[in-house]
Amino acid sequence: MNAKSTSDERLELVDAPAGANRMKIVGLLSKKGVTVAELAAMLERRPSAISHQLSRHARTGLVSPRAEGHYSVYKLETDALEGRVK
Repeated sequence: MNAKSTSDERLELVDAPAGANRMKIVGLLSKKGVTVAELAAMLERRPSAISHQLSRHARTGLVSPRAEGHYSVYKLETDALEGRVK
């Protein structure tokens, strides 16, 4: 069993897009899948900062990576997003 309780996981899911950069990432990923490097360039942020935000989103199930060559392309998981709105 996971150490986190269900309520903790729900709280993290609700809190995930709280920051402005996280909201921008979600908006960009709603259009198409992108790499960390592409997001970093679009948002004028360090790739490490973008990677950290994507990791947080991935833990909540909001985004998922897909390997393409040497890169991971991240996409928005719309089912997880729709679950928040209900």
